[in-house]
Amino acid sequence: MRSLANEFRAKSNFPNPQQVIVQSRTGTTKPLSFQNPIASQDLQDIRWYLETYSASYTTDVDDQRAERIEKKLPEWGTALFTATLGQFPAQAAFGQFYAQKQPGRVFTIGASHPDILALPWELLHIPDGNFLFHSNPRISIRRQFNVTGGFNLVEFEPKAAVRILFVVSRPKDAGFIDPRSDAQAVLDALAKEGEGKVAVEFLRPATLSALVDRLEDDRQPPIDIIHFDGHGVYDPDGRLFQEARASDGLSLTRSTPAEAANMGYLLFEDDKGGRALISAEKLASMLNEQNVGLIVLSACQSAMVGTAENKAEDKENTTDETPESGVMGSVAARLTHSGIPAVLAMTHSVLVATTRELFGQFYRGLARGQGMGEALDNARRQLYLHPERGTRVRGQHQEITLRLQDWFLPALYQAGADTPLLTKATPTMPEPATQWGNLPELQEAGFWGRSRELWLIERAFAHKTRRLTISGFGGQGKTYLALEAGRWLHRTGMFGRVCLVDYSQYQGQDPVSYAVSVLSTVLEQSFVDAAAVIQALSTAAPVLLILDNLEALETEPQRALLDAAKVWSETGATRVLLTTRQPDFKHPDYPIEGSLHHQRLQLQGLGTEQYPDDALAYFQALMQLPPEPRVPQPQRGPLVKLFSLVDFHPLSIGLLARQLKERRIAEVGQRLAKLLLEGAEQNPLVASLMLSLDRVDDGVRRWLPRLGVFEGGAMEASVLRILNIAETDWLPIRTQLETTGLIQAEHFSGFSTPYLKFHPTLAPALWPQCTTEDKNILHAHHQWYYQFCCFLCVEGRKKTQVVNAITRLELPNLMQAVNQAIAANDSNAVAFVTSFKKILHSFGLSQDAAALTDKLTRLQEDEVGSYNWFLARINQGEALQADRRVAEALVVFTEVLIPLAIIDAKR
Repeated sequence: MRSLANEFRAKSNFPNPQQVIVQSRTGTTKPLSFQNPIASQDLQDIRWYLETYSASYTTDVDDQRAERIEKKLPEWGTALFTATLGQFPAQAAFGQFYAQKQPGRVFTIGASHPDILALPWELLHIPDGNFLFHSNPRISIRRQFNVTGGFNLVEFEPKAAVRILFVVSRPKDAGFIDPRSDAQAVLDALAKEGEGKVAVEFLRPATLSALVDRLEDDRQPPIDIIHFDGHGVYDPDGRLFQEARASDGLSLTRSTPAEAANMGYLLFEDDKGGRALISAEKLASMLNEQNVGLIVLSACQSAMVGTAENKAEDKENTTDETPESGVMGSVAARLTHSGIPAVLAMTHSVLVATTRELFGQFYRGLARGQGMGEALDNARRQLYLHPERGTRVRGQHQEITLRLQDWFLPALYQAGADTPLLTKATPTMPEPATQWGNLPELQEAGFWGRSRELWLIERAFAHKTRRLTISGFGGQGKTYLALEAGRWLHRTGMFGRVCLVDYSQYQGQDPVSYAVSVLSTVLEQSFVDAAAVIQALSTAAPVLLILDNLEALETEPQRALLDAAKVWSETGATRVLLTTRQPDFKHPDYPIEGSLHHQRLQLQGLGTEQYPDDALAYFQALMQLPPEPRVPQPQRGPLVKLFSLVDFHPLSIGLLARQLKERRIAEVGQRLAKLLLEGAEQNPLVASLMLSLDRVDDGVRRWLPRLGVFEGGAMEASVLRILNIAETDWLPIRTQLETTGLIQAEHFSGFSTPYLKFHPTLAPALWPQCTTEDKNILHAHHQWYYQFCCFLCVEGRKKTQVVNAITRLELPNLMQAVNQAIAANDSNAVAFVTSFKKILHSFGLSQDAAALTDKLTRLQEDEVGSYNWFLARINQGEALQADRRVAEALVVFTEVLIPLAIIDAKR
């Protein structure tokens, strides 16, 4: 171990609670007297401020008491500094240390007594100066345990690349916290600073045995950092003894509640997803001498130690004979004693908003090659400068921002030098796969709420569930939830590829072939049929297949898809996530209850009147998007009542947000209530849509019903041509539709015209309003799409990727148009089918192509030898040949050759 004299370190060593010895590179003082300046009431005030005040902010709270405590923070820090370093020999030693204006300065508090280690040393404040961590270069404050027998000389050698193991524990019978808060902040920070240097892995399931197995698995890369994200608790009197023994979380030496007093616990999961209370003692014994450089405990009270005050409160149940026992009950203390070089833990309960900000900054510093102390100090400064910890509501309507000075809450425990985890060199790491999925980008407003549902999906797939169905009313956010699950589970390493197959506008007869076609694009392989998919999935990295909007399929095609999906879900590490409005598929492999292999998750609204925060947060995000509101934003109370009219339906909230930028909430509420009382508009989504149409100009309204001819949207060129409207007349219409949220433009490289995606309820709501004249545009519809189909066939040879994307979007319109052309027996129907079949075959939809040929053959009655007759018979022969009915195909092709021979003879 390197000497203090060779490093920029100083240490206050407490051999007992009444004495301190100060060490620096200039030497060591004799034992100096120390009188604790922090009274018992001061410690109680700090705990009240960090735990009670922040948690009870929504009720009657003592703001004046909180303000007094905040003002005392520098006073307490100064008093600690003076009591420890105020005497002349200590002043001289510290002065020499302070004068070393070099990066990496570390000030250590070393003790074995809980009454010393329970003090808020992170508040150390220079008299008439500033908090110690504000020094430039930084002076990091850390703690060490002077306990005989500890392995406190272990040091971590910096590496070119490190690996973090996230242990996100959310037992189903414990209070729920958004499981993505810490991880998202860390992943976002590392995406900017840690590329090629930091790998992140997630432990699933979050059990202690799984953790030990992973650490000792020499077939996988070693773990350098363990980040535990979950609940923690400190038990001063042994009341958790029985639960801990039932969880196998205590050693056999603890046989009574008294012996288990002053013990810290982490809540891991058990094998069934319940809570497993693991003591500091048990955890330390399992992680003894593991080669891990840092353990981060994002858990409440994980650095708390037992104090004399605790013991005085419960003398009957406390039998500790040595002061060290109170210290060694601390999770952080035990881990350091077991040979872990560094532990970052929490002295009190901590807010999710705090850990999110703290760890984002902390890991960013580590990725930049900073030492742990410096990285933590920079994170502290971020917390200090930005004390906002989210909004809270007092009373019924008053919304207030909680501001909390909790930057001193995290505590760093180190046994050796404060070395960086990473070297300055940037290693070369394998390039990630260029394509991991086909999911659309997240909407600008972001993803809000549904954190519990996301966790249920993750938990299910981490255990025995192979198929999970998200069901619910239209517009509840089933698709958004499935997509966010795909993004998150890919980002956290559960799935290597994520494939979305959307059936919302699908009109074909072969959804299995369509899924195979999309899978081939995502997996970057060509599949002859569904059987080939099985072979690929059996060897591929884990794949999540999302089958979206299955209610759009007819009964038999849907059953065939569910049959195939069942086989796929049980191949390799594949999982299938389905969304539907149907409450029950009525399929034996997809029961609504009583199975772990298939589970159902039924969505309700985005909150309730009692718990509206997710809906309000989503609304605020929508209000930040253009255009700027023209009226004052509504108050919380009226807004909650308005959302309750639509049962907190997410899609309806999106439509209402648009209206509330231009109309006052009283007007919107009255109109919405009226629409909900009117027969067909009792559906909250349709009522919200009709509310949006209230603001559309009469000139725009005249054109609106005609948009009902399209299936979910169309390229803008198609809209202009079919509606027979000039671009100058169309642009004001499009602007109003975009402003009201009824359409959204999606642009493609190399194409001047965008794809206009309609609001999901727009076309179905508009089509019944069409007049006979409006419906005559159907003819123009299939005439145009015949030309567009020919265009796509030609352009597909030049711009394959972009044209394929456009073709997939327009596929429902093409399918509808070609069927209309056949039904109307149009002169171009045969040619249309011939061109469209090329597209269908290119997407693997051979069954749909055969179905079109069959329809055409039955309806086509043109004169033998005509152009259409030739095309129809050739289509029929090709279909028979593709179906391996060679003899029948030969008969049809021979039939075609006879008129050709006659024509040739006449020549």
